Amino acid sequence: MKILQFSFGNGRPLEDIEENTVVYTGTHDNNTSIGWYYDEPGENSTESIKDFKRLRREVKKYIDFDKSNLHWSMIRYAMESKASFCIIPLQDILGLDSSARMNIPGTIGDNWEWRYSSEALNKNIKTKFKNITLESNR
Repeated sequence: MKILQFSFGNGRPLEDIEENTVVYTGTHDNNTSIGWYYDEPGENSTESIKDFKRLRREVKKYIDFDKSNLHWSMIRYAMESKASFCIIPLQDILGLDSSARMNIPGTIGDNWEWRYSSEALNKNIKTKFKNITLESNR
């Protein structure tokens, strides 16, 4: 099991994802990809300021993105890996921030309450995800 949010600090995130692996952009216990990248140190994070800045620089080395497409870049990156399976939380497909986080381990209340509306999964998002799926042979 490889979680992209934890993979950038080693300097070789995709190369470390082997074939007999499940890769995730994040899990139910992590922030969304957008929330993870843009949250400040100390907000929903145990990273030091130094580690926070270093990891964000690492992400920029490997993933081509701007503020409007980080989630798609993370999804594409995961889907282009050698992993046998790729699991993408719906919050990442929808491009949601920390407000859509499912769970914060070690906390009580406000967990497992996130829901999506069917309208949120619109034709543009479905088409984009379908194209990435086809392009990555998933």
